Amino acid sequence: MVRVEDTGVIAPVNKGLEGELDPENQAPLRQPLKPILHSQPEGSSIITKGTEVSWDNWTFRYTMHTREGLVLNDLRYKGRPILYRGSLCEMVVPYGSPAENWSWRNAFDLGEYGVGRLANTLRRGFDVPTHAVLKDTAFVDDFGKLYVQKDNVALYEKESGILWKHKDYDSLMDQVRPARELHMTYVATVGNYDYALGWVLGQDGSIAAEAQLTGIVLAQGVPEAQSSTIEAKGNERYGRLVGKHIVAPNHQHFFNFRLDLDVDGTGNSLVELNNQAAPAGPENPLRNAFSREVTWINTEKEAGRDMNMHACRSWMVVNPNRKNALNQPTAYQLMPGENSVPYLHPDSPIYQRAGFLKHHLWATQFRDEEQYAAGMYPNQSTSSSGLPGWHNDNQSLQNQDVVLWYTCGVTHNPRPEEWPVMPSHRTGFKLIPNGFFDRNPTMDVPAPKETP
Repeated sequence: MVRVEDTGVIAPVNKGLEGELDPENQAPLRQPLKPILHSQPEGSSIITKGTEVSWDNWTFRYTMHTREGLVLNDLRYKGRPILYRGSLCEMVVPYGSPAENWSWRNAFDLGEYGVGRLANTLRRGFDVPTHAVLKDTAFVDDFGKLYVQKDNVALYEKESGILWKHKDYDSLMDQVRPARELHMTYVATVGNYDYALGWVLGQDGSIAAEAQLTGIVLAQGVPEAQSSTIEAKGNERYGRLVGKHIVAPNHQHFFNFRLDLDVDGTGNSLVELNNQAAPAGPENPLRNAFSREVTWINTEKEAGRDMNMHACRSWMVVNPNRKNALNQPTAYQLMPGENSVPYLHPDSPIYQRAGFLKHHLWATQFRDEEQYAAGMYPNQSTSSSGLPGWHNDNQSLQNQDVVLWYTCGVTHNPRPEEWPVMPSHRTGFKLIPNGFFDRNPTMDVPAPKETP
């Protein structure tokens, strides 16, 4: 023990919240909706053999890792390699309150806790659909003893709207294909937060990483004077009143994904895509034209890149050695979703420890020992390790085994509607084929049988 800090009692405990999550204390409940039944009379299309999975045109293996959670391995579409290893490799949650007993609350959920070993046992019809395939995982505890976590990984198919459609008004031909996805997920409870994390594979060759945030927002007590107005000063400046004497501080969630892409092999290169308006002139008389600029990123130092909404910026990993029928290099494109920048001072201890927050995208040449964005031991670090150091090696990213590191962030300004339990908030990103196929790869999906 170094020291004991006691800042005293700030506000009385709200006795009215005791047992609020107990089922018997949640009445009166609203009228339940009529049930939706999912039926697969011919069985599931998901074929599993241990940790090997095949579905539609996809094949892959998976690992339920103690630290990283659900990891995809050797992901292929019709046998063509795309993703050698995909994982959530770090998550950090910096809190925005400067109070003495709060400013140090900055959890590395993977490097300090390990989301894999905190995975829940899933329940069909509650955590996942009733038709989900559930899998056990064998772990080793801190003392080297083997144990089995029951039903902590779920695989299931999900209908997801329209895959493609066109109606011709001359011939009255109306063709449509319903979309179906393969979901693979788990739920980890890290202290007060619950995270549903996983991967979604589409029939069109898309790969999505998805995170759902729920649970209980971390809360702090405030004095009586601050318990009646949103505009109160003091602690309220750094959070939002969500209940009597209760403020939920502002905070952020940053997820860093390590994507070891092998697009048609290991000889890959990285390019950045930016859109820009064309200048007015004879070639753009109505001033409506815009173009896409393709920039090849040659080295690791050049690859520290950030989001740019003005350019609709994205990135692509291409294989310059493989061409499609249009003589274009085969490629996969990273399409960002929700994101944010950190609101941390550059000299703050947490920013120094989580140096990967300095950029939304990093890229490195593959090295086996480079696995975690904040380094191997973030719980013992005092300065930035991991990506910032590897980035300085400045190795080539042209025709190499390229690894992408993508950070997506959620800035959470809490709302009263998120108390006492937060409704699920969904975030993530997608990898989509761009020139990987010669044309729409789902043209061979058969039309469903007409229903009465």
